[in-house]
Amino acid sequence: MSKKLNCIFTLLAVGSILTACSQTGSEPTESTRTISGTSQKGPFVNGTEVTLYGMDEKLYQTGSHFSTTIDNNQGKYTLKKIPLDERYAWLNANGYYINEITGDTSKWKLSLNGLVDLQKTDQVNINVLTHLSFDRIRYLVKAGKSIDEAKRQAEKEVMDAFGFANEQESFEQLDILNDNEGDAKLLAISLLMLTSAADIGDITDRLASVAMDLETDGVWDDSAMIDQMKRYAALHKEKGLYERIRHNLYGMGAIRIPDFQKYLDQFAGSSDSTWEDCDAQTQDVVRRITPLKKADDRVICRDGVWKYYSGQRDEGDAPVDTAGRYGTLIDERDGHVYKTLDVRLKEGATATWMADLLEYEIPGDTGDVYRIPGVGRHYTYCQVVNLPVGCFDSKGPEISERLLDVNDHVLFQRNFQGICPDGWHIPQSYEWEKLAESIKDDYQARELLVYPQYRETDADSSFAGSYFIGIEYSYGLDEYNVWNVNGDNYSYDYLPTADLGLRCVKD
Repeated sequence: MSKKLNCIFTLLAVGSILTACSQTGSEPTESTRTISGTSQKGPFVNGTEVTLYGMDEKLYQTGSHFSTTIDNNQGKYTLKKIPLDERYAWLNANGYYINEITGDTSKWKLSLNGLVDLQKTDQVNINVLTHLSFDRIRYLVKAGKSIDEAKRQAEKEVMDAFGFANEQESFEQLDILNDNEGDAKLLAISLLMLTSAADIGDITDRLASVAMDLETDGVWDDSAMIDQMKRYAALHKEKGLYERIRHNLYGMGAIRIPDFQKYLDQFAGSSDSTWEDCDAQTQDVVRRITPLKKADDRVICRDGVWKYYSGQRDEGDAPVDTAGRYGTLIDERDGHVYKTLDVRLKEGATATWMADLLEYEIPGDTGDVYRIPGVGRHYTYCQVVNLPVGCFDSKGPEISERLLDVNDHVLFQRNFQGICPDGWHIPQSYEWEKLAESIKDDYQARELLVYPQYRETDADSSFAGSYFIGIEYSYGLDEYNVWNVNGDNYSYDYLPTADLGLRCVKD
């Protein structure tokens, strides 16, 4: 009897266990939730991948992860009904974004991170500030802080790094297309990360550098980078930039634009830059913004304003004395006056070049020629060689008469006037080469020859503060010397599709 009862109790116990296992399997404890928001540098675009990783209370990954792909150009994403029990999550956006300054889509992908307490919100934005605070939060949690404490501290430290007060708004709630104070600070910092970066590599490196600097002590103390960014912020107060940004933001869907300008000005105003004031004593002085060798990394003091400079001088080079250096060319066709420069060649001879680009208006021109007053006109290939539109499609005798030498096989073996004034011609390849060789180590000769022009920035000129007439050593006749003629057949190796600026040389 006792053995029978023991068997019954054993069976009942096993049945209870089986029943319990069956209920656990049929009724999972996981819940589903929908998480959405925006991903922004400028807005990330169609095709951007947004991934969520579940995190525990020590901010270690739990193994849960879910992804979605953005199908719009506003950066909006939605992770629908994902089975996630974790309270904390790491969100990552990886894709192309719309540049707030240029309005163009970036050429390379950018990756931004964010950390969120999903118990508090399921509306989560991923942006520059969530990215800059991400590593610092994780460091503080590993050091013993609670996630809430770490997040509050890290967000305050990031704002302090830029000299901005912390409004106690969680970074994942900020949006560059909204108009609260926190949104304005986010937009200002996003622009600071962008304005002095030449490409996506610069932006990625800058974000990584600032985040790494903040990670262990919460202090951004890279004085060289800070000063560089302050200088750019000061330069970008030039006329037109702010309006250009506003125009682009409206195009991205903003209804009201936050007052980001005051924060850019505030950041720039606290600069401890070693630049002098731009005044009569520093007129024509060149200063370098960054140690990188780029065309746009220098500024020049012109009439009380630091402007971008793309001339031939570097920091420390003396201003070029133009007194008595220029000659004069008067084009008898229209009376236009050009500066000219005599260049001493290595071989001892002297060549006379125009120091300005040609501005001759071709009679009967339809108005398609691009022109910037005081800078020069751009012409089509056929206009440069003074032939009708479509001249390169013709095999007629006019080509042999006007373009070829007596052997009918090489273009421009003699001086070819084209649309240059009488007594002047289109430069030949060897003339460009001799010029380049003669002035390559003489910044004063290069500066005199290119005769830089400066003008205030406007909405149509991006954010450059000057216009530069370059001497393009690889062009000149190389762009025109494209014809290979063999009997009745002809071909061309390279025919420029863009309009051309023309600098003539004296016969």
